[in-house]
Amino acid sequence: METPMLDSIKNKNILTEKLLTISYIRKGDEVLMGLKKRGWGANKWNGFGGKLQAGETIEQAAKREIKEECNLEVLNLIPFGTIDFYFNEGDDYINICHIFICDDYIGDIIETEEMEPKWFKINEIPFSQMWRADSFWLPIILNNKKVKGEFLYDKPSSLDYDPKILEYKIEEYD
Repeated sequence: METPMLDSIKNKNILTEKLLTISYIRKGDEVLMGLKKRGWGANKWNGFGGKLQAGETIEQAAKREIKEECNLEVLNLIPFGTIDFYFNEGDDYINICHIFICDDYIGDIIETEEMEPKWFKINEIPFSQMWRADSFWLPIILNNKKVKGEFLYDKPSSLDYDPKILEYKIEEYD
């Protein structure tokens, strides 16, 4: 797929990188997701994750976010790739999202101030209530394939705006 707008944005060379994590908890044919209750992404189902804090590795941030958002202590994190999110207008940064799956954990799942966790059968994931890009790459990783993706949105999201995908590229690998 040709992506001239995405290629043009990437060639700016003035993009600030923001490192993020997103993790999905697997149990057989189910995946644990959280309904975001407040702030950016409110009322959307998602994995557990967020921004790195000062001094954290990507893996430390992923484990911390899972603990904060659903109370599980992660015993394994399996890297499943990255998705880079670019914006056509409004921001000169790129969100680099590191994706993980966890299938070994301890603790009791609880609802937190930020997330309402719920198990979904893999074939019943509520894509219509998620970020637009998720339907392109989440089925790939839940099929045990890794991804490298890039998405160009028209502009960043806000509490009242769900951005539109202008272009994207996804590569899957083992």
